[in-house]
Amino acid sequence: MGAYSWSRRSRGAGVVLLAILSGGCVGSAPPKPVVQAAAPAPDASLQPIEFAVNKINIRHGDSVGRSVCGRIFRKEAPIAWETGAINERSREFNDIFLDAARAAGVPVAKSSDTLFTPQSSAVRATYAVGSVISRIAYEGCRGYYEGNPDRYDDGKTTVSVTWEVYSRLEDKIALRIETVGTHVAKDEVKFGFVTFIALAYRDAADQLMRSSTFREAIARKPDAPAIQAAAPVAAEKMTLPAMGNLSGPLSGNIDSVRRAAVTIDLGRGHGSGFFITSDGWVLTNAHVARGSQTVKVILADGRPMFGQVMRVHDARDVALVKVDGAGFSALPLRGAPVTLTEEVYAIGTPIDKKLSGTVTRGIVSQVRTNRRNMTDIQADVAILPGSSGGPLVDGSGNVVGVSYAGVGELNAGVNFFIPIQDALAKLNVSLGGA
Repeated sequence: MGAYSWSRRSRGAGVVLLAILSGGCVGSAPPKPVVQAAAPAPDASLQPIEFAVNKINIRHGDSVGRSVCGRIFRKEAPIAWETGAINERSREFNDIFLDAARAAGVPVAKSSDTLFTPQSSAVRATYAVGSVISRIAYEGCRGYYEGNPDRYDDGKTTVSVTWEVYSRLEDKIALRIETVGTHVAKDEVKFGFVTFIALAYRDAADQLMRSSTFREAIARKPDAPAIQAAAPVAAEKMTLPAMGNLSGPLSGNIDSVRRAAVTIDLGRGHGSGFFITSDGWVLTNAHVARGSQTVKVILADGRPMFGQVMRVHDARDVALVKVDGAGFSALPLRGAPVTLTEEVYAIGTPIDKKLSGTVTRGIVSQVRTNRRNMTDIQADVAILPGSSGGPLVDGSGNVVGVSYAGVGELNAGVNFFIPIQDALAKLNVSLGGA
């Protein structure tokens, strides 16, 4: 459009909330397309992240800059923020953030490029990142031409963004860091101010992704195993050492049995699991570990450790996790199937992580075929949310099943367990060379 004429009038209009949340005003012209190089492959040394929320922490009436128009007849006007503070899970900011992450090779938990992501291929985020825009500073011309109802903007926009990085594994804020993003519009853009804020935010996000402090914060921890995809169920057969079965009443073995049970801490939720070998192999449910490459395993004594998800069978709902170390208490796995009315005990972490090691008792009610044509153990032993993945043991403490489902929100005495030998078979695992 060329240089501004003396007839262009400036109006100090504030920001419209709808424009920010939708990514622009009605009739706004998008930025000119830029051909970008293909995004690099995700850096395997970094844990996957997701975008949580953006907050604009600016009060109604606060100054966000000034409009300066005209070369001969100079017109200045302050620009005030009209909407007040915003706490919004905006798709606009989400897409900007994830695009910046992909461009920097930072692994992201989900893809916004597809409408549906199969649960078996979804990647669960280890870190959630939120942002707070605490300052917007604009200096340019926000004006109207005579006889034209549309406003045209240009100039420089700066945003100050504070980022918070939350660790789901450790349940704490791992990092707070500030970046300042800038966008300079060389051409006039119809109703461009909101577009300029978005582009300045992208610059701030790019700076975050390049920050060595940020990348160190989301890097794989030294005591966590290397990130790699869980092996498919058709992988090479795995043989693990077998243990001799326990004998005598469970009351005499209960301490060692409870020591073998663990909590799988997912940050926003948790499940249960148990050691099947003393060198760190843990069995749990696929729906507990699904999408995670690394999980936090809390031992019976409260010690947290990291475990690598090694094998998953989604249909049978079982997963195998490896924790580094040795000398763990482990449970023997019984080869013989259960019998009707046999007394069984479930061990796990129902409802709250503080309830780890809870033991409940019941009987085998039925052995039936489920809708996937797989065998389930039905028992009236009580399990609740959080118990998933825990062991079902016999009267001596030998594992006969894995907790995975129940009927109703509260315990209704109709709960289902995966037979332990079927769980191993689906994961292509054998014991003691069998």
